[in-house]
Amino acid sequence: MSKPKHLLKKRRTALIAAIMVMLLVAGVVVYAEYIKSSRAKRVLATRGDEGMLFSSNYLVMNSNPNANVYKRVIYASSPDYPVSGDVTICNYAQGNSTKRHETDIPYTLTAQFYVLSEANGVYIKTPASAADVGHHTVKVKLNGGEQITLDSGNISHTFTGNLLDHRFASTDICNVEFDSDFINAGALCLYLCATPDAGAPSDVFPMDAVFSAALSNAEVRNIWEGYFNDNNTTVAPDQPYYDGFNYVVSGSGAGSCVLSWDSSKLEISQIFLAENNLTPVTSGSVSSVTFDVDSDVTARYDLQFYYADEDVTVGDWNALNACVTLTYTETIDGGNG
Repeated sequence: MSKPKHLLKKRRTALIAAIMVMLLVAGVVVYAEYIKSSRAKRVLATRGDEGMLFSSNYLVMNSNPNANVYKRVIYASSPDYPVSGDVTICNYAQGNSTKRHETDIPYTLTAQFYVLSEANGVYIKTPASAADVGHHTVKVKLNGGEQITLDSGNISHTFTGNLLDHRFASTDICNVEFDSDFINAGALCLYLCATPDAGAPSDVFPMDAVFSAALSNAEVRNIWEGYFNDNNTTVAPDQPYYDGFNYVVSGSGAGSCVLSWDSSKLEISQIFLAENNLTPVTSGSVSSVTFDVDSDVTARYDLQFYYADEDVTVGDWNALNACVTLTYTETIDGGNG
C-alpha cells in the first residue's frame, strides 16, 4: 500500500483503562469536538490493519503541524474545580498493545499556549502572547515527573529526552490540569505536540492537538462519532495514491453504534471484525455492523477501510465521507434509548 509508516521508560499497558475510569469518576471526559484543516497529512498510515505504531488516545498524527489543526475539548461537570485529563503517547496501535513498534522511539513533547481562530471553515492557531494568557494557567506533568505551570510568564515548555522502549508496549502519560476558570478562556488553548527526535524510525510522524476546557452537560458527554483520519488533504482520495484509509470511532458514554458503508466501493478491515467478533449484514450495496460501546472500557476504535477493487474511484473527500456513516444510540436505564 502507498502509506507512510508509523513507538518508557516503564510498562504501563494496564493504565489506559484505569485512566478512562478515573476520568469518568471525576466527571471529566475528553474527546474530539471536530477537526478542520486547510491541508493535510499524506496517505493512510503504514502498517495497514495494525494501525499507527506511534499513537495517542487524543493526539493525532500530523505530518504538517503548521497547517493542520486538530481540536480537542476537555469537559468537566463542575465549574468549581480545575479541569484535568490524561493524554497518552504510545508505541503501539491504539486498542491493540500487542502490535508495538519494533524500534525505540525517542521524542520531544511540547506544551504551549495558542490562540485558536477560524477562517472559511478552517482552524488557525497562533502562538499566544502574555496578554492573551492573562491570569489563566495550565499545569503539565509527564510520567509523574516535575509539574510545570504554564502561565503568562511561562507560555511554553519542552519535555526532552523521552523514549518509548520497543521491548515493551510503552505508554507515556501527560497529565494536564486547567485552572477552574479556563472554561471562560475563550480562544485560548493548550497545544501539545509529540515530535519524533533525530534517530527515530522513519515511519513515525508528529502527533498534536489543541485543547480547550468547557463545562459539560449530559448531551455533550454522551456522544460517539466516526471520521476518516486522513480526511484533510488536497490530494483526491483515489487510487493509486490511496488504496485504503484510517477510520476512527471515538466518544464518551455507553450505548450502541451502527457502522455502515457502501460495500460496492469499500471493504472494512477483517482484523477489526475478528477482534470485535463482528459479522457484517449486507442489504443491497450497504453493509453494516452493530457493536456496543462504553467509554469506561474503550473510548476509541481505530480501523481501516480499503477500496473494494482496483477500479473504484470516489472523486473527492465529500464523496468518500458519504460512503460511511456511524449512528449512535445511547443506553438509558439498561436499555437502548
